[in-house]
Amino acid sequence: MPHINENFSYSGCTGDNFSVTLGSVTFNEQNPTGKALVPGIIGCDTLYDVNLSFVPLINENFSYSGCTGDNFSVTLGSVTFNEQNPTGQALVPGIIGCDTLYDVNLSFVPLINENFSYSGCTGDNFSVTLGSVTFNEQNPTGQALVPGIIGCDTLYDVNLSFVLLINENFAYTGCIGDNFSITLGSVTFNEQNPTGQALVPGIIGCDTLYDVNLSFVPLINENFAYTGCIGDNFSIITR
Repeated sequence: MPHINENFSYSGCTGDNFSVTLGSVTFNEQNPTGKALVPGIIGCDTLYDVNLSFVPLINENFSYSGCTGDNFSVTLGSVTFNEQNPTGQALVPGIIGCDTLYDVNLSFVPLINENFSYSGCTGDNFSVTLGSVTFNEQNPTGQALVPGIIGCDTLYDVNLSFVLLINENFAYTGCIGDNFSITLGSVTFNEQNPTGQALVPGIIGCDTLYDVNLSFVPLINENFAYTGCIGDNFSIITR
């Protein structure tokens, strides 16, 4: 009598105790593959091709990046990983099979390095406190360690710069008698005092030193020529 062909497959874990009986044949971890003929009740027997697969281990990675002293720890199976035991393997048994093998890598950063810079003016009273160190015009450079709340201390490289003077140029070109004048700080520049330097104090520092150069042109010389005819009434008015 002809039969019906069927496939039976299963994927599970080593030790999960799975078994199936087809006809007179029992398939399990010890007998994972083969054929089994199941007689039909009213004919048409079924021939099963059986394939059971059992995975012995699940491989996983576990990684963590933290700070020295943050007290991080994790227990996998019977092994505890922490700052004192940061790497290795741990086998976690499955409840009904499929044990998991973990490759563990924990990393702990001892210090975070940062730069702190500032550019300001002499006398602007800028200061910053990092950890236990105060930086200002009297203490403009150095290092400061700022403890982290739960680890990861930060080491700052500090550089403050204070500019004593800002140098600027002021130039003007005009005409004699145009009455141009400018006062910078306590010095007035005009036709009688056309060049020099002037210090303008800053409100909270950063004085400005001006190099001043005023030039006054005495006369503009021009030529005017005309050629015409007697009686053309040409005239020019000058003043």
